[in-house]
Amino acid sequence: MGLAAPRNAGDGRSPLDGNPPRFFIKQDGCEFSASCLTCPLAKCKYDERPIRTDSRMAKALKLLDTGVPHRDVAQAVGCHERSVWRWNALRRELAE
Repeated sequence: MGLAAPRNAGDGRSPLDGNPPRFFIKQDGCEFSASCLTCPLAKCKYDERPIRTDSRMAKALKLLDTGVPHRDVAQAVGCHERSVWRWNALRRELAE
């Protein structure tokens, strides 16, 4: 019994060719460039951390400074306890 030939994916590709499915990525750009592909920025402005995260991190670090346990801090700011541990480690790393 031999192996069956792979079926065509319907768009000219073999299902075994390893290419990802085709999809459309919107390239609207921003105030810096009309298209993402021609943008002069080294880092996309949309890759930045949201302000909400920064404010939660600041609040969490203030609570940690007062001696509140990590689990309680996470509940107070609305994040996972692991995030609080990460933020605290980041602060220690930046302080060195």
